[in-house]
Amino acid sequence: MTTAPDAIRIGPTTIPEHTLGWQILGWASEYLLQPDGPNAGEPWDFTDEQALFVANWYAIDEVGVFTYRYGMFRRMKGHGKDPLGAALCCVEFLGPCRFHHWKEDGEPHAEPHNAAWIQVAAVSRDQTRNTMTLFPGMLSPRAMDEFGIDMGKEIIYAEKGRKRIEAVTSSPRALEGGRATFILKNETHHWLKPNEGHEMAKVIARNAAKSRDGSSRVLAISNAHAPGEDSDAEHDHEAWKKIDQGVSTATGILYDSVEAPETDLEDDEAVLAGINACRGDSFWVSPERLLAEIRDPRTTPAMARRFYLNQIVAEEDKPFDWRKFTELAKPGQAIEQGALVTLGFDGS
Repeated sequence: MTTAPDAIRIGPTTIPEHTLGWQILGWASEYLLQPDGPNAGEPWDFTDEQALFVANWYAIDEVGVFTYRYGMFRRMKGHGKDPLGAALCCVEFLGPCRFHHWKEDGEPHAEPHNAAWIQVAAVSRDQTRNTMTLFPGMLSPRAMDEFGIDMGKEIIYAEKGRKRIEAVTSSPRALEGGRATFILKNETHHWLKPNEGHEMAKVIARNAAKSRDGSSRVLAISNAHAPGEDSDAEHDHEAWKKIDQGVSTATGILYDSVEAPETDLEDDEAVLAGINACRGDSFWVSPERLLAEIRDPRTTPAMARRFYLNQIVAEEDKPFDWRKFTELAKPGQAIEQGALVTLGFDGS
């Protein structure tokens, strides 16, 4: 197999100066278990890549305020987005997720939220199940006993009902006014206008913004979106691009993605190298198994790139790749008076 090329990395690559992440990593190893797979039942262990994300997601400033208010964790299919999201829901549910004070050694000390209200949001019930079904295997017997957890299929309570995790779907009006302390948005490349995904996203953002202590946050997990589909995941990517290019001065958004570099889909070795590049340290992902899916005649090139290489590309029924088109823009370029301007028309 050829050596894996360098992946295209978006997001922080260093540890922040101040973070609650170290305390959270320790808590998770004590109270959470691997929910499935060959290591099911063993203590939960974040990979190095996940730990880096956790450290940055829980970064704080000098007074203990979170650096990021909104996050997007975009990865290939099979990377482990749902287990990571479920683990962070558990942290927000029961763990040391809020800054309390500075210790003598200069490190922050965190404590649990005393009235945690966690929402796992999606545009269909099936999508929320991807995360909700992980909690029974992830919450350890110690956690169940110590925190008095009452495990339901769609609502999980703890500490005599003072804390809860619930699944919510496309009902923007029902969501309006909620005071969730943490919201996980699942598979946001499926959040479209027709299925009320756009309104869901707006309501969730409003609810988080009005939180009493200002620490309610929203994290989205997704595969690469289809350009031009106008999904919530596409909105996140467009927002990040504006910030990255200096067009927007917005702050507090963490966009984290690992994407395969330019890959020749006709070359098996190149595809395997691309998969190895974008899977990061998700050792459970089998490049050979994904190659078989890519070679399946029912898998279009766009599907292969979006789901297995985490590349943002247009579907075959779109006339052009919107991402490549927007990259041609030259903001601020002035055209001289009287200059000849031509326009080409493809007819697609």
